[in-house]
Amino acid sequence: MHEQLQSLEKEIKKYEEATKGVIRIGLHTITSYSSQKPDTQLLKAFKYCIPETFERFQKEFGKKYPSLKPDFIICWKIPSKIVETYECTYPGLWAVTKIYPAIKHHGAIK
Repeated sequence: MHEQLQSLEKEIKKYEEATKGVIRIGLHTITSYSSQKPDTQLLKAFKYCIPETFERFQKEFGKKYPSLKPDFIICWKIPSKIVETYECTYPGLWAVTKIYPAIKHHGAIK
C-alpha cells in the first residue's frame, strides 16, 4: 500500500484540476481467522483478543515502520450467524488506515 501510494506522487503533481491538493488514503483489511471449529469458549476468547491485537498493531507499526504508523484502526466483530462454518471461525475484520499529508499540484487553489 505504502509503495503504491508513494509512486503516485509524481503523477499527482502534474494534475490540473482546481482543488486544494490530493490526499492519499491507504486502507488494509485483515480478516481474523481460526482453524478451530466455532464454539462458545473460542468465541469468548476472541472477545479478549481484540484489544490485545489492537495494542500489537500499534506497537509493531510504531517500532518497525514509524512513518507508517496507522492513523486509524478498527475491528468489526462479525456476528456469529454470518461467519461460523463447520471447519473454521472468522470472528473479526480489521481495518487499518494510513492518511498521508495533502500533495499540492499544478492546478491547486492557493
